[in-house]
Amino acid sequence: MTMASSSAAAAAAKISIIVRGGLLQTLFLLLVMTSSSSVVVYADRGGSFTHTIPYGSEECLLIRVPKDRPSVLSGSFDVIDAGRASTDPIRVALYGPDEIRIWGSEYGDTEGAFGIRSETGGKHWLCLENGMTYEYAEEIEARHKIDRTIGFALRIRGVGGGGGGGENVAAAAGPPTEEENAIGAAVQRLSLLSENLLGNLESLSDQTAYMKARETVHRDLHEETFANVMRWNLLELLVVAVVSFGQVANVWWILGKRKRNSYY
Repeated sequence: MTMASSSAAAAAAKISIIVRGGLLQTLFLLLVMTSSSSVVVYADRGGSFTHTIPYGSEECLLIRVPKDRPSVLSGSFDVIDAGRASTDPIRVALYGPDEIRIWGSEYGDTEGAFGIRSETGGKHWLCLENGMTYEYAEEIEARHKIDRTIGFALRIRGVGGGGGGGENVAAAAGPPTEEENAIGAAVQRLSLLSENLLGNLESLSDQTAYMKARETVHRDLHEETFANVMRWNLLELLVVAVVSFGQVANVWWILGKRKRNSYY
């Protein structure tokens, strides 16, 4: 699916995330636009967020990837309230600077992850959809056409490094020795292992955040269910009290009538 510029701009006006990435740190700016006010949330490290998407809409997150060097844009998503209703209308997609989709989940997926290498950087969009273009929307039951809460995480990490200066110095110093080659290979392996370990730790952190958000949703649902049960119990108690009072009054009236008839 190709996203038109007008629709992307309209969607990005609802939610914008400006991400400026470094090698180990990422600056997130989350701007949620509402009809009456704006809420700005800052986080000095890459992390996970949650957002509620109304049914029949798509909201896009603007991501600014640095252009000065190649970067890896990674992230994941998780439908927080997946147990509440069908996830068939939900889809998450990532669009590149040319507004062509470069990654997307399938309708109905409850979770997913992506890792995209960007050589040129520029603007990217992560779009969260809740039934806007779903082909079988008319077949969905009304109880599934509700607002949905989606958790997502975004991170940008620079790759490659730097440059020609080091290469020129190495060329001037002559060809590397076998020992230097071995040390370089070991350093490269350690760097790769460190990157993988960092990625796994970040993924674990995201999943933990999703679990906490899901726990909050389940707790709210439990409290709502408990409140409804208490209301019905109170109503049932009131009905029983009214019926019991009516029966007692009826018996009292019958006994009083018999007592009056006995005088004649």
